[in-house]
Amino acid sequence: MATCEYRTSCVFLNKMVVDSAHTTDDLRDKYCNGEFSKCARLIIYKYCGDDYVPDNLSPDSLNRQQRFL
Repeated sequence: MATCEYRTSCVFLNKMVVDSAHTTDDLRDKYCNGEFSKCARLIIYKYCGDDYVPDNLSPDSLNRQQRFL
């Protein structure tokens, strides 16, 4: 199974959401191991670079991601 290239350095999933393991697992399953091309964090990372990805931006925040592009 393909995984997201940004997965190991994703601040949101690796540091921000440590309190809710269930939510983190769900997000990883959906975005890191599945539909990573739809991840708001990955989209900003690819277009703008890591410095422009807000730490608190959730992978499923496509509506927020559009403000940065």
